[in-house]
Amino acid sequence: MLVRIAAVLCALILVSFARSGSLTVRPALAAPSDPEGVPVPSDSGNHAWLLNTYPGGSMVVEQPLYASTVGLPTTYRVYLPPGYADDTRSYPVLYMLHGVAGDASEWQSIGLLEAADRLIVEHKIDPMLIVLPNGGANYWVNHADGARWGDYTVVDIVPSVDAQYRTIQSRGSRAIGGLSMGGEGALRLAMQNPDVFGIAAAHSPSLRTAYDQLAPELRPSELKELFVG
Repeated sequence: MLVRIAAVLCALILVSFARSGSLTVRPALAAPSDPEGVPVPSDSGNHAWLLNTYPGGSMVVEQPLYASTVGLPTTYRVYLPPGYADDTRSYPVLYMLHGVAGDASEWQSIGLLEAADRLIVEHKIDPMLIVLPNGGANYWVNHADGARWGDYTVVDIVPSVDAQYRTIQSRGSRAIGGLSMGGEGALRLAMQNPDVFGIAAAHSPSLRTAYDQLAPELRPSELKELFVG
């Protein structure tokens, strides 16, 4: 299962980008066939909002959530694969984090969900849920002022998804990825929470690699030699 999720994660990221390496920007709600804003029940009975569907039969819903770690009401998007509404099976989950200027719509606008719909229908990847959280420009990390954006994904988002939707609740069936700020966040969250995420990937992660980008307390002389020689 873990190997299949890793392959799927890499495939979905790759097919969301043009062969030249530049972003292929598609409409944020590609190929909608249902009206936006229709309430639909999740498996727990709570209502999410249907944003759109894709030609293969997959749906994208927006799920409300009160995030206790940051003390804010928010939402996240969930991609439900073709056939989700017609069976009772549980699915692996891929969490994709947005960049500093993005939100939960970023990966959808790039074309990730459209690609997933197409590849599942073509039997090139296994069906899965894809979750797109809203994280603001907070770098998916706990802040010194007390805002727990690092805990937010693991403490609030993952349990909510597991409670609201039919998921396989094991690290081997959870993957996390991200773009830029989200790529850095995905790598960090996976390393800090190995019991939650079994695989991680990052596209253009915004890692801090220059010595002068580190906080003063992280600048011992021996570390400087690693950065500047």
